[in-house]
Amino acid sequence: MKQKHMVQKVHQTFNQLLNNYVQTPELENYIVTPYLEDDAGIFGCLALARQTKLDKNKKDEELIVPRLPYRFVHVP
Repeated sequence: MKQKHMVQKVHQTFNQLLNNYVQTPELENYIVTPYLEDDAGIFGCLALARQTKLDKNKKDEELIVPRLPYRFVHVP
């Protein structure tokens, strides 16, 4: 969020809507702009793609090498 005044407006509106219903931490530390700023969406997509790839690899591994109980038989 490049418009810093919007964060203050969000804090004010949040306080109005909450109406002291529950106690919250300081809003300046609780409702904040994204740490990654404009790159938050890109990094989020990369994280999802990575997780999808890891999940797919895990499923493929289970299909190729099923985890079945077996015994090792020693043949002399």
